[in-house]
Amino acid sequence: MVVTHRETGEQICVGLEVQALPSIRPKMEAVEAIGADFVVGPLVHPRYERGVSEPDVSSDAPRIERNDPFTRSDMELSSSEWSSGFIGKLSPWIRCDSSSRRLSLMSEAALMQEIAFAKHLALRAVLTPPITRGCSGANFARALLSSLSLNPGMNIWVRVPLEGSVGGNPDDSDLSYSREEGTPDVWEDWNRLSTLCDGHPSLGVALELPANLPKNALERWNGEPVCALLVNANAFVLNRHGFPVLPRRHQEFVRQMFKYKCYIAVSGRSNSNSEGDRGAQQYIQYLGYLFGKQPGSTEAERFEAPYQDFLQSPLQPLADNLESNVYEVFEKDPVKYVRYREAVAKYLETRKGEDVVIMVLGAGRGPLVKSCLLASQETGVRVKIYAVEKNVNAVVTLRTLAASPAWSNVEVIATDMRVWIPQEKADLVVSELLGSFGDNELSPECLDGASKCLKENGVSIPASYTSFLAPLSSSKLRNEVRALGESTAVMETPYVVKIHSGFEISPSKECFTFTHPKKESTPRDNSRYAKLTFNPSESSMLTGLAGYFEAVLYDDVMISIRPESFSEGMFSWFPLYFPLRTPLPVRTSSEVEVHIWRKCSPSQVWYEWCITEPNITAIHNPNGRSYSMSLG
Repeated sequence: MVVTHRETGEQICVGLEVQALPSIRPKMEAVEAIGADFVVGPLVHPRYERGVSEPDVSSDAPRIERNDPFTRSDMELSSSEWSSGFIGKLSPWIRCDSSSRRLSLMSEAALMQEIAFAKHLALRAVLTPPITRGCSGANFARALLSSLSLNPGMNIWVRVPLEGSVGGNPDDSDLSYSREEGTPDVWEDWNRLSTLCDGHPSLGVALELPANLPKNALERWNGEPVCALLVNANAFVLNRHGFPVLPRRHQEFVRQMFKYKCYIAVSGRSNSNSEGDRGAQQYIQYLGYLFGKQPGSTEAERFEAPYQDFLQSPLQPLADNLESNVYEVFEKDPVKYVRYREAVAKYLETRKGEDVVIMVLGAGRGPLVKSCLLASQETGVRVKIYAVEKNVNAVVTLRTLAASPAWSNVEVIATDMRVWIPQEKADLVVSELLGSFGDNELSPECLDGASKCLKENGVSIPASYTSFLAPLSSSKLRNEVRALGESTAVMETPYVVKIHSGFEISPSKECFTFTHPKKESTPRDNSRYAKLTFNPSESSMLTGLAGYFEAVLYDDVMISIRPESFSEGMFSWFPLYFPLRTPLPVRTSSEVEVHIWRKCSPSQVWYEWCITEPNITAIHNPNGRSYSMSLG
C-alpha cells in the first residue's frame, strides 16, 4: 500500500514478496486486497521450460531456443499493472559464476533473456537471486553490465541478505548481534560487484533483513544505492497484545531507511504464522504504522528536501553580484541572524555608556544591519552603522531601508570593502562572508583588505572560523558528479550539496583556521596546507571528502555546519563536497591519509587535494586548472 505520512505528506510503497505465481491475476488481486501496493514475484512461470541450448563449437555464447514461450504472455496484466504493481524476480537457479561451465552459460543466457523481457514489460525493476558469498562475481557482474547496456533505463536490484549469527531475545536492546569471526562480510561481496560494474547508476541494492541483524556496519549502507528493503517475516515477534512487531534494532534500521524512500516488501513466511494472507496483511499494516509514527519535518528539513544530493556550484559573491532570490532564501534562516544578534549584543554589553561605530561589510539587503539594530535596542547602547555593499542592485534596497526612521543611524556605502577609505574607523566590523568550507567565499581576503577600517582595539564578528574535512562514502554523489560528464574539470570541482545518501567513514578533523582582526605583524598569507589521518570505522568505498566549518562569532556564540556541533535549524550553508576521480576501497585495518592545500595568487584562490593512504591518487585541481575562486 502507498502509505502517506499524516503531517508531511511523504509516501512510501509497501508490498509483498511471493515465492510462486502459478496464476498471476488472482494473486495480484488477493495481494491488493490486503493492502499491498506491489508484488515481488517470479518473472518466469515455474512450469515453463527454459529453452537454452548447449553452445556450439565455434562460440562460447549459448543460444536461446525461441520456438516455445519461456514465461507468461505480457497480456496477463495491463501495461500500467506491470509497470506499477510488479517487480520481477529472476530465476533462482541462475548462477553465472558456477564452476559448471554449462550452468554458468545457461545462467548468463537466462539472465539476459529475462532482463530483456522485464524491459519489454516496462517493470520498475528486477530482483536478482541472492548475491553469492565469497565469490569473485566477475562473470555475474559482466552479465549484469551487458544487460544494463542493452536495456538502458532498466533497474536491477541485487538481493543482499544481511546475515547475523547470534540469536536471543530480540527485545533486548543490549543483545549483541554480530558476524562470526572469519565469516565473509556481505558488504565486501556487494562492493566487489558494484566496482566490477563501475558503480552503474541503474544497479541497486535490495537489502534482506533477517531475524538477526548484524550489530555493526549498518550505517555504511547509507552510502550505497539501497532501493528496497525485504523484511523477512521471521524478523517479526509478537508484542504483549499478540500483534506482530519488529524488534527494536530492526525498527531503528527501517526508520533509518525510510528517509531514502526505498520500496519495502514483506518477504517469506513466518514459522509461527499459518494464516496466509491475513498474517501478511498484519505485517504490511505494521510497516505503514511505523512510517506514520515518524516525526514531522522541521522547517529546515522542509527547506533542504529539494536540495538533497543536488550538486550546486559554490557562490562567489566577491566576483558575482547575487540575485534577489538568493538573498531572499538566505534571509529566511531562522538561526543565523539570531546568533549574529546575540554576538553583537554580547559585544555591546561591554561598551555600556559609549557610542559604538559598527561597519557591516557585505550588507546585502540588510539582514545583518537589522540584527545590529536589534542588538542596540536590546542593550541600550547607541550605534552608528555603515552598511558597506558592492552589489549596486542590493544597494537600491539598502538605500530604501535607510530612508526610514528605523534606519536613521545607518549610512549606506556603495563600494568594495577592500578599497573603501572610511572617514572614521569602526569599533566593530560584522560580516557573513563564510562559505560552506568557512573560507571559500574569500572571507580571509575580504576582511584582511578591510582591516584598515578597524580601530586599533577593534573587534571582528566573526572572530574566527575553522574548516573541517571527513572522508565520505556515497555512490549517489559519485554518480551525480559523473552525470555532469567524465571530464577532468567536472571531477576536480568542489560542489555545495546537502549530503543525504552518504556515510562518513570517520569523524571530521580540523583543516584551516582564520582569525580576525589579523595583527599587523602577521603576514597576510592566506595559503594553507593540512595533512589529516583518519581511521575508518568500517570497510567502505571512499568516493570523496565532505567539508564543513565552525565559526566563533564573539565570545561563546558560535555557528556550525559540522555534524558534531551543528547549529540545529540553520540552513544557510550546505557542506562542500570534494570528489575523487577514482573511488578507493578502505578497510578498518587501514588509515586514510588526506592532503589538502589552499593556494593563493594575486587574482584567485583555489584548493588542491589528494589521498596517499591506503592508495595514492593524483593531486586534484593543480594550479586551479578546473576550479578557482576569483578575487574580482
